Amino acid sequence: MGGDGHTHHWLITGAVLFVKSPDSRFEIRVFEKTEYRMGSPQYGRVDILNSPCDTEGYRLGEILAFSPDSRFLAIDELVSWRHHPHTRVIVFELAAGNEFVAHEQTPGIITSLSWNNDGSLSITTFFGEFGARQRKWSPAD
Repeated sequence: MGGDGHTHHWLITGAVLFVKSPDSRFEIRVFEKTEYRMGSPQYGRVDILNSPCDTEGYRLGEILAFSPDSRFLAIDELVSWRHHPHTRVIVFELAAGNEFVAHEQTPGIITSLSWNNDGSLSITTFFGEFGARQRKWSPAD
C-alpha cells in the first residue's frame, strides 16, 4: 500500500488491455500473456504508447503502477524461470525514455508495486521459504 493509502496496481487479464496514466498522456497495451508455470503470474508483451520507451524483448507482468504525476511506470519483468523465478522491477521514465532496474528478485516474484507520497516506490516480493518482503526504491532527481 502506498503512502497515500491506495494500492496503485492492476491485475491485468484478457487478450489485450489498455491502461492510461493518471494524466492520460500515456497508455500501455498489454498482450500475448503466457503462464510459465501452472498457477504462476502471467508475463507477456507491453507497448507504451506516446512514449519513447522501448519494451521490445521484455517479458513484462501483471503488476504495474504509474507514479501519481505520470512521470514513471513501474512494472514487473520475468528474467528467467528455471527452478525458481528470477524477476525484477523495471521503472520507465515515460517522457524521457529512460529505464531503471529498481529491484532484482531471485528467487521469487513481485507481488505489489505502489508509489508513496514522498515519490518513492514500494515493492513487495514473495518466495515460499522467505515469505513476503518489502523493498523501497527512489528515483535520482
